[in-house]
Amino acid sequence: MRRVHVAGLLAFLMASPTAARADDLVGFRHAAGPAAGRELAAAAGARLVHRIAPLRAARLHVPHDRRDAALARLRADPNVAFATVDARIRTDPWPRLGPPIAGIARTPDDKGFTYQHGLRQDHDHDIDATNAWGRHTRCAKVAVIDSGVDTNHPDLKSNLWRNPGEVPDNGLDDDHNGYVDDVVGVDLVRGHGSGVDHTGHGSHVAGIIGARGDNERGVSGVCWQADIVSIRFLDANGQGSSATSSEGIVYAVNAGAKIINASYGTDQPSDIERRAVAYARDHGVLIVAAAGNGGRDTDVKASYPADYPDDNIISVAATDEHDHLAGFSNHGKTSVDLAAPGTDIASTWMDHDYREASGTSMAAPFVTAAAAMLREVDHPSLAALRDALLRSVDRTSSLTGKTDSGGRLNLDRALRDATG
Repeated sequence: MRRVHVAGLLAFLMASPTAARADDLVGFRHAAGPAAGRELAAAAGARLVHRIAPLRAARLHVPHDRRDAALARLRADPNVAFATVDARIRTDPWPRLGPPIAGIARTPDDKGFTYQHGLRQDHDHDIDATNAWGRHTRCAKVAVIDSGVDTNHPDLKSNLWRNPGEVPDNGLDDDHNGYVDDVVGVDLVRGHGSGVDHTGHGSHVAGIIGARGDNERGVSGVCWQADIVSIRFLDANGQGSSATSSEGIVYAVNAGAKIINASYGTDQPSDIERRAVAYARDHGVLIVAAAGNGGRDTDVKASYPADYPDDNIISVAATDEHDHLAGFSNHGKTSVDLAAPGTDIASTWMDHDYREASGTSMAAPFVTAAAAMLREVDHPSLAALRDALLRSVDRTSSLTGKTDSGGRLNLDRALRDATG
């Protein structure tokens, strides 16, 4: 089998998927109805495109030649908390990917996990998943905010959440949540349906969390049974926006997700994203974020959302097969919480495939799944959940001074502590 190293898989993406229409954001100090929002935008020479009511914010279209004046006028209004440009950033160029993993579907996922060194390996530089599975295999509802998920993947489809209020493919918003045909999640790029993964990134992340386990097929996720809410905010070119990522967080919370995986980031903090993180916190939802692939100290130069100071965010670095901090991984004694396996990680891919990939994007979902399993078993508070994950790590010299906990995720110990 060919190993493929994809250190650039972390998506650093805050570009607007509807950039031709909506390039700016406004946040209100108080709730503003549609009419009030339209009037305020019109007075500044802008047009309201889409409201994100739970965040008291909206996306606007402002003609480029009048942007500075429009934003200045909005900022001067006492009802406006912020008015900003929704910055456009592309992902790093995609590395060349190798062929599908040969023969992996014939490997029983409970008898060796030949390619899944993050779950079990001879040198014990893994998360001790097999021991944990002796007690528990099911996880609480998880949301993956990413490039979408291969909804027909044979190793994923049975573990995807189904929206009970939505009728598939009828072109209607049956459950009146503002989204049409969001059957297994929402496509914020197209504006309707649940989306198709065009990059593989979201499908890979989802498989690490919840590829169906013990089914004699493909790979095993940390969660053998799960409800994964797919939220697509990255388009086929690997672009997204702070507005759509924030809207995705709101959707995840309202869909009942207990844990959100955020394998994306940017160097630029965002007012609307801070509101979305707070919305999740107020609803008891943990956000697990990739620390980033810049190989830098984020105590010095931050990456977001991983480095927001909110206590419902956990930042995850990546380790290799030898429990060393991966060379591409960001780190930070105070800004990064713990590490998880993140090199040559085998998981599901788009078009029913399986691939190996590397990145903190791959490390974060290990922690997401562990948190979801703890939530299913013990229902801890946010503070208790965070403490359980960080207290139970395997401490290693390579992570001393590089993460707050000084260690790599140990699912078995965390679960054992939670269940007694």
